[in-house]
Amino acid sequence: MSVELVNNNFDLEKITDAEYAEVKKLILSMDLKQRSSFLEQLSDDEVFRDEITQPIWLVSNYSDNVWICDLKQKNEIILDFRIYLDDDSLLTDTKNFNLLNTFKFYLCALTSRRFNGGKYMKWIQITRHFKKGVVLIDSLLTRSKQYQLGKFGLELIGRNEIISLLADIYHGCGSIGAYRVFEKVSCFFREKIKFIDINTIDKYEDNYPLIRWKPNHMLLDLSHDELIKARVWLLNNNFFSLSQWGWHQR
Repeated sequence: MSVELVNNNFDLEKITDAEYAEVKKLILSMDLKQRSSFLEQLSDDEVFRDEITQPIWLVSNYSDNVWICDLKQKNEIILDFRIYLDDDSLLTDTKNFNLLNTFKFYLCALTSRRFNGGKYMKWIQITRHFKKGVVLIDSLLTRSKQYQLGKFGLELIGRNEIISLLADIYHGCGSIGAYRVFEKVSCFFREKIKFIDINTIDKYEDNYPLIRWKPNHMLLDLSHDELIKARVWLLNNNFFSLSQWGWHQR
């Protein structure tokens, strides 16, 4: 079944199961631009006339590598898609076009009437949808090495990976889980404390009696010994100074 045949002779009210399956197969074979144009021709509903890639909040051109987004807040939001992936290529490189376009289209679709019951959204809803979309995209980019985005795009990401990703975001209360903040901070300290020895720790212990304090609950993925060394590194780099309480942040 061709696109021309569907457009000229197709009656949605009299569709058969076989025809439905054939049309579905045809639509899935199209790229996003072809699919959008096809649905516009197929339906008289004005909702399908909305251009998904031209949302009201996008000041820049859809094809730009840096987006200026106006969500009617105090400041405009800048999205810079020039992000390095796990293979040292940029998300904006030609080889990653499909991945970049998927992310861009997803953000635009979140606030499109086509995917929101045909209704226009209030700005507070647009902002909420937009920010959730950015967090999800950033979550994927943060895990680029795990998912090998540079080599496979989103091909290695299935249902289980998405569930795990959403769980990370939920348990991390949003952006903390999305960006793996505690994991990154732990890795940062683990690298910095490699050359801190027991003598350096002993030097600070008299003036900082809490340096060996062991918390009941740890957010950082550090052992107690590593935590002590991390505190010493902070002291060595003047992030804390001596006070009557033992710790005083500058």
